[in-house]
Amino acid sequence: QLMGLAEKLGLDVLVEVHSLPELRIALESDARIIGVNNRDLKTFRVDMNTSVHLAPHVPDSVILVSESGIQTADDIRLLRGFNFCKKSPRYIEPSKAKLIIEELPPLVSTIGVFADEFSPERISSIAHAVGLNAVQLHGSESPEYVKKVDELRVIKTFRVDPEFDLALLSAYSAGAYLLDTFDPELMGGTGIVFHWGIAVAAKAYGRIILA
Repeated sequence: QLMGLAEKLGLDVLVEVHSLPELRIALESDARIIGVNNRDLKTFRVDMNTSVHLAPHVPDSVILVSESGIQTADDIRLLRGFNFCKKSPRYIEPSKAKLIIEELPPLVSTIGVFADEFSPERISSIAHAVGLNAVQLHGSESPEYVKKVDELRVIKTFRVDPEFDLALLSAYSAGAYLLDTFDPELMGGTGIVFHWGIAVAAKAYGRIILA
């Protein structure tokens, strides 16, 4: 029922699972996007193999997202994600990311995460040199900054608080907008829910991703 309601509101639905029984329920519910949480919410232990073990049970027609715990190059080799934020513990050198991408099948899409990179030209340079299909801008990048990388597919992140002004989205030309809950200390991954009515209204500005 919740999936049906979300779709009527123009939202895509990511169904989160942690185990094979939960995955089977999600697939039986016709979920088209499934997120595997590598963190056991009972013990808070993180095991990247949770995604590895569940992935073979997901049909190709379903988008699979791995969540939590991606920190090292070995994790990336398992899951194929690339974080280019130098302050992040999950940072990967572009040269290492390039070697990993060269090993991927051609149908695998790759996204690089950047946050307040000093130069948009540097983002474009890394994206082309490494072979990224899209970039996620997770900092306070301005509309003018984003325009300078408009030859790339861009996901622009916004941190949402009670005073968040949706009109900000209209100033940006991005392929999608990712909405995450604002935290004064964390850039993302807070686990805190903001009012979903904001996401519904944001749909008027383009494709919306909820963190």
